Amino acid sequence: MLRRLLPFLFPIVALGLAFAWPVLYPLLGRIAQWAASLLMMGTIFAAVSHADTVSARLPQPFGTLVLTFSVTLIEVSVLVSMMLHGENNPTLPREAVLSTVMFVLTGVVGLCLLLGGLRHREQEVRQQGLSGFLSVIMSISILALILPGVTADGQLGTPKTLNIAVIMAGVVLLYGSFLFMQTVRHRDHFLGWDESEEREATASEFWRAVVFLLLSLGGVVLLSNHVAEGV
Repeated sequence: MLRRLLPFLFPIVALGLAFAWPVLYPLLGRIAQWAASLLMMGTIFAAVSHADTVSARLPQPFGTLVLTFSVTLIEVSVLVSMMLHGENNPTLPREAVLSTVMFVLTGVVGLCLLLGGLRHREQEVRQQGLSGFLSVIMSISILALILPGVTADGQLGTPKTLNIAVIMAGVVLLYGSFLFMQTVRHRDHFLGWDESEEREATASEFWRAVVFLLLSLGGVVLLSNHVAEGV
């Protein structure tokens, strides 16, 4: 019973702590800092749980996009908070994103393959969708993480504003074309299972998950700012 209530309790308590922070932090100090860190971790898992419920109601791959944007918002909020309260480190965003890409492509994918192999012995893989994902991840990683540090003469240095604008436009167009391919043109390439086997959330469960997903994301954004103050 308590386990099912935790995804709903975490965002409420997180928001309460965030709004009461000006009063609690002077009284509790580091205890409040540790409590905020633990609450933020729990709220992140709650957000993923609610996003999964929302995605079960939506047709694939639109449901997957809900999970993607939720996780992206969480990562961006934590990263921005660290940039605002940490030391002046202009390479922090690039290093953080690169670490995330490496962790996902090696750790998360490897763990999924290992556990999936242990559970199902043999897994079905859609080669077209997998190739599309890997191609866009590698292309965007090179454009956003490597190319900005290369000047016009091919040497490492500080790029010009025009170069950054062109790279940003290229990344947006590349990801936009990938989303079009994923959701419209080649949608069937990204459906890795029979949707009829998935339990679809009821209307009440769906809207409740939407509300608590927004509350969870808000709690993470607010708490990340307070947690970063003590880092």
